[in-house]
Amino acid sequence: MRGRAMHPSDDSPSVNEIFNVEFTDYMYSRSPVQREQLLAEFRHTNYAAPDIDQIQQIFKILYSQKVMGWSRHRVLPHHKTQSVSDTSDGIQLTLLDLDTQKTHRERYDAVILATGYTRIQHKKLLAPVAAYLSDFTVDRHYRLLSDPQFKPAIFLQGACEDTHGISDTLLSVMAVRTREIGDALANVMHKKREVIQKYPVTA
Repeated sequence: MRGRAMHPSDDSPSVNEIFNVEFTDYMYSRSPVQREQLLAEFRHTNYAAPDIDQIQQIFKILYSQKVMGWSRHRVLPHHKTQSVSDTSDGIQLTLLDLDTQKTHRERYDAVILATGYTRIQHKKLLAPVAAYLSDFTVDRHYRLLSDPQFKPAIFLQGACEDTHGISDTLLSVMAVRTREIGDALANVMHKKREVIQKYPVTA
């Protein structure tokens, strides 16, 4: 792992306030730089953070191995993977020790990359109309900003963490978010009806 130590997930009452509905407005009203800072600050509430019970279990196993003289499991803190190669007898990693700046190679039967992920499925899905969208930027009501000539209203659910906060990917604000999107959709339809009434189509 790149870090020096495992940090447990933070589910304290004070920190959990970021999952409250009010925090969505606060998050959206910040600048892009401030939003990035907020996401980094609260990363250990949801991402890259095991529960304290899991950390204790890992070190219980490591301690038992040390007492018994085994070496089946190891934790390599402050290391970075420089390269990976597929060999005839397994997977070979070239690891950089960030303390000594020295590299060494390790062979494994299998490698699991716990690197996390970025939500981009909506961008792939909407690729055919991407030219009409404003870099997939959303308004406060989760609607994608688009070219004025683009008539459809597209709303995103669970893909607005960068602008609406970590709770957007969880169940925390789902009910309120659904209501907001529903109200926004109703508003879009109301405006369309007004246009149709003002400029009726005649045969």
